[in-house]
Amino acid sequence: MEVDAASFPHHLLGLFINISEADFVSFDLELSGIPSRLPGKKPRPGGGRFTLEERYAETKEGANRYQILQVGITCARFDYIADKYVLRPYNINISPLLDERLDFEREISMQSGALAFLLGCGFDLAKPFTHGVQYLSREEAAFAKQATWDRLDKKNPPEDMQLKEGDVESLDFMRRVREAVTKWKTTTSESLSITTHTGLKEQPLVQAISRFEKRLVHQLVRAEFPELVSIGRSECVRIADFDPVREAENTRRIKSRVKEQIARQTGFRWIFEALTSGNVDGADPLYVARNMGGVIMGADSHDIRDRYDRAVERLRTRQPVLVGHNMFTDIVYLYRTFVGQLPVSGCPTLTSISDPHNYMMPDATD
Repeated sequence: MEVDAASFPHHLLGLFINISEADFVSFDLELSGIPSRLPGKKPRPGGGRFTLEERYAETKEGANRYQILQVGITCARFDYIADKYVLRPYNINISPLLDERLDFEREISMQSGALAFLLGCGFDLAKPFTHGVQYLSREEAAFAKQATWDRLDKKNPPEDMQLKEGDVESLDFMRRVREAVTKWKTTTSESLSITTHTGLKEQPLVQAISRFEKRLVHQLVRAEFPELVSIGRSECVRIADFDPVREAENTRRIKSRVKEQIARQTGFRWIFEALTSGNVDGADPLYVARNMGGVIMGADSHDIRDRYDRAVERLRTRQPVLVGHNMFTDIVYLYRTFVGQLPVSGCPTLTSISDPHNYMMPDATD
């Protein structure tokens, strides 16, 4: 079954159910690059086979550079009545792009040899980017959340921009903003809107302000008017008196919005969590219905909730056996993509991939 970004919310609950009921799940990855063709790779000194540590170091370098473009999953459950296995296959393109406005970007790398191989097999290289399911790793989700919290708590204020004598237009803009704020403070108006043309006689029909000018306004208010707050808007910067109640509500609203953005961007990682940790508490059981845009009757809503709760409980108590081809490479790529930075050592005594800091390596000869 082909699953893309549009249909993924519809299939999410079914994937949870099939994974939770499976006796084993097989998987295979298509990658934008493979470790055996890394640029500048040198043969092993003395020849012979790579050790586990050498193989891990090579695969880790590849996983740090390249992306997963597609995941094939087959959930296998033995039907004791029919005396046969029932297979539920899914083919899911994975997009490394980000829809949500978070505090980081991804670098995307492609390897010519790997792409030539995929094209030769009929793989559509555009699909991961145009129809692929997006994702957010555990590390990226934690970073996006912490960056917002730090910004709201003003732990990492932006570095002030230093204007020079030659920056005539910017210095004039700062002068006009300073005069406008000083004048506004003597009035009873609740707020002041700053735009590019603040303080000028000629005012355009459509108000606007550049990102650079917004930074200058925030910097000026922070340095010279600590009793005020500056609030960025698309077309202006709004200046208002500091109100602790309003600011607390605004902080709460921003944190709530960022949590929702992170949940939406998590995407395919919910499937990774279902396969490894069973921790899918953040995946809304009504995610399917809301994203399909339909009206849910009460009985249907309760049915979805019940099916979801049963699947989640099964995922918590039992994970299916994972079966794959080239699993050493695939597990390293899965960890790097959906968990975060890989451990320095590939020692197989580390416990489990279900722990955000640990993973289990298969035999390097598989």
